[in-house]
Amino acid sequence: MSVGAVSSGGDFKGFEPADFDAYQQKKWGSNAYTLERRRAKDRLLALARAAAKDLDQALDGLELSGSDEAPSMANGRKVSAQLAYFCRVASERAALKTLLQKTDLASGASLFDIAQEHQHLIVYLRLDQAGLSVGLALAGKARVDRDNAAKKLREKWARDKLVELCRSLPFGSTIGPEGERLDALALQEPALEPWVEVFEKSDRAFAVEVQVPRTEEILAAEALIGTVTDHLEAFLPVYRFLAWSRENDVSHVKEAIQVQKKKIEDRKAYEAGDRVTILSGLFAGRGGYVSEVAKGKVKVMIGPVAVTVDVKDLKPN
Repeated sequence: MSVGAVSSGGDFKGFEPADFDAYQQKKWGSNAYTLERRRAKDRLLALARAAAKDLDQALDGLELSGSDEAPSMANGRKVSAQLAYFCRVASERAALKTLLQKTDLASGASLFDIAQEHQHLIVYLRLDQAGLSVGLALAGKARVDRDNAAKKLREKWARDKLVELCRSLPFGSTIGPEGERLDALALQEPALEPWVEVFEKSDRAFAVEVQVPRTEEILAAEALIGTVTDHLEAFLPVYRFLAWSRENDVSHVKEAIQVQKKKIEDRKAYEAGDRVTILSGLFAGRGGYVSEVAKGKVKVMIGPVAVTVDVKDLKPN
């Protein structure tokens, strides 16, 4: 596990009532309460780091980050909860970037939602006015993970396996799309079939989680670290089962990554001044030199004539 979040909160000693109250609804959209939320965030990140110490191998390939504590355009100008979450590492996020960040002008305000935690399946600790929750979140923009989970759950063996994994979750855990959560420990295989369509054709949030209400005394104690460690250990196998990875590539994302990588390499293959030969079209077989490269297209000068061709239709001289 690598750590991508910065915190000045020191060791975790327990939450205070003010940490939960920082997320009262009347405070969601106000910058006046950002300092309160930052203090709460520091404690939450300290808890996450402490719980992760004994899970280093289980968290391999994941990185700890924290959600923004200040209202901004990216979070809809409101902070109703704070997340400390584990997400795939930066190199893997970069490999998936072009598959996730597609511009949809019809998406309204969500066009500006570029939050990392909304583009990838995450394992999280969430602090809000009601208490502390631990679980997995699969947001509507996490297309790679949603598509992978959908294709996997088309198979009965996979639905049976997810049911089996849920039997080991903490008591009180729930699972399902927003508004339709089910008791995770009582889950039955037929209930999973409609989730394929939820993942493929909607942007409804999906989660698996358990909550520790703010009235529980353990939230104010250092002993909470052990409880959260146990919860994370139980949820991580579900994460590994659903999340896309190079070893869990049901939706053939590796092929798409290679295509994108090839396009980038092609764009970098030529520089201004390089001598080339055009392979197809009206000027096939003619030689010239590169004058400009942009977005997979190359402008080639053949004498005084400028010809724009695809990178794939050139060979170096």
